[in-house]
Amino acid sequence: MNDRGKTLEALRLRAVEQVNSGAHPEQVAEGLGLHRKTVYGWLAKYRDGGRGALLAKPVPVRQPPMGLRPGMIGACRDTA
Repeated sequence: MNDRGKTLEALRLRAVEQVNSGAHPEQVAEGLGLHRKTVYGWLAKYRDGGRGALLAKPVPVRQPPMGLRPGMIGACRDTA
């Protein structure tokens, strides 16, 4: 997990926390420099899945195309 994912996670949690404390979602969005639809989307996720729905998820690592193995690209380049 990179720092960006954790930072975005903290932003999501902060936005939902502010709304739960009585702030209007559009005010929260403006205060955090976000579009209102972003905050409303996070609120919907929170409503459906709780806090866990707002947590950052690991990004899967992209696998090399089938047939290519690490080191093969360099070997192909050397023969060209």
